[in-house]
Amino acid sequence: WTWNSYVQSLGRNSRLLNVVDASGVSRSQNGLYAYGTPFWGDCCITRSYDVRYDVNAPYVALTFDSGKFSIDGSLRYDMGNARGSYSGTAIAQNLDVNGDGVIQPVEQRVATVDTANARPVDYDWNYLSYSFGSNYLINDDLGAFARISRGARANADRLLFGVIRDDGSVSSDEGVNVVRQAEAGLKWRRDGLSLFATAFSARTEEQNYEVTSQRFFNRSYQAHGIELEASYRYEGFTLNGGLTWTDAEISKDQITPENTGNVPRRQADVVWQLTPSYRGDGYQFGVNLIGTTDAYTQDSNQLKIPGYTQV
Repeated sequence: WTWNSYVQSLGRNSRLLNVVDASGVSRSQNGLYAYGTPFWGDCCITRSYDVRYDVNAPYVALTFDSGKFSIDGSLRYDMGNARGSYSGTAIAQNLDVNGDGVIQPVEQRVATVDTANARPVDYDWNYLSYSFGSNYLINDDLGAFARISRGARANADRLLFGVIRDDGSVSSDEGVNVVRQAEAGLKWRRDGLSLFATAFSARTEEQNYEVTSQRFFNRSYQAHGIELEASYRYEGFTLNGGLTWTDAEISKDQITPENTGNVPRRQADVVWQLTPSYRGDGYQFGVNLIGTTDAYTQDSNQLKIPGYTQV
């Protein structure tokens, strides 16, 4: 992972630019003005990974169907390990990158991989995932369903450069992010009309890294809401639509506690879609509309993105 910095013109026929200082010395080569990103303080822009991830996951699933009533369940147990090393950034002075025997201004400060101080990766993880659901046919037009599930994700390279301990280990909370979800609803269908309604509740953990802000996340989220779907068909005409209402919040933020209780970024209260269409002999046309209410741009909840409709 290596970044360089260039100067380039904007607009039509864009091109790389060479920059000359007041004394007439060129500070760039064919647009390249730095091996690295001095604009970001050369932080976190040259990295090397040499890590192997091995996963074994036995899985079992069972289904029972008695006509009007059915139930299913599945279990999966993940066992994994990570072994290897990783290296960050080192700044080299006067490095002849192109090997021409001359140190150009752009080569006076070069971001390189700090292989002399490679750090170990040595940790294991394991977790159980499950999903249990059922369906019940109330009558020929109406059915009910419910499901409860638990899953997880083992974090990989997002743990490096901040969460890995000096000996290469990680805590169990940081190594695995867990998602728990429950949902229940009704499905109704008669002739060309279908109506579905689902209530849901979810709890999510996130251990992540954001390159743009150079910050780690260690958070928990919770959300509940209702999802509505409808479909109507009559001869060549079809109308599909849906609406989801979500009440979500950051339930815990271990790195930035003041975000606790805020709404997660880019999470709108309501999103919806509507698609009418018509199919004739040899042709079809339709319109698709997607809409959302406003949402916060950041987890601090200080600025909002206005709601919009896309056609």
